[in-house]
Amino acid sequence: MLHPETGPEDWQVESGPYGRPFYQPLRGCAAGTELSITHSHGLAAAVAVAGHPCGLDLQRVSAVILRIREKFCHDSEAELLVSGKKPERLAADLTMLWSAKEALRKALGGHPLTGFLAMRLEGLEKIAERAWLLTLVTVSGGNVVEHPVATWWLEDFATALTVAIEE
Repeated sequence: MLHPETGPEDWQVESGPYGRPFYQPLRGCAAGTELSITHSHGLAAAVAVAGHPCGLDLQRVSAVILRIREKFCHDSEAELLVSGKKPERLAADLTMLWSAKEALRKALGGHPLTGFLAMRLEGLEKIAERAWLLTLVTVSGGNVVEHPVATWWLEDFATALTVAIEE
């Protein structure tokens, strides 16, 4: 809920110039609420965050990810993902990485969107059963910027969420 005293009739979702969704406040809704929407294979989700850009993504695991790996995954990232794991987990691990990078792209926004290969996985930490915190880095104005991305499994969907907080 955007505000405890409002309902869906008090706001509407609009699309920005580059397709990014945002809330158009109507009666009593707070301006500046960021929105991210995702869908995959019959499942959809959305998240709203006040005052900070956010990104949410979900992807169903598919073998297609193995064919497009070079478009979004550096060799060092694949090594980090599969370290100590069975090779047959590669499609699932790559799907999780794709979802994390897509969530970060949505949070960073802009035009053109940050390229998948402009983001690099630098760390991952298991935080719960079937959930990890990935650290992705980008370079902005010569500075390396770390972006934490929470990832988890929802059945056979890789799901990722991040909030961009300027320092």
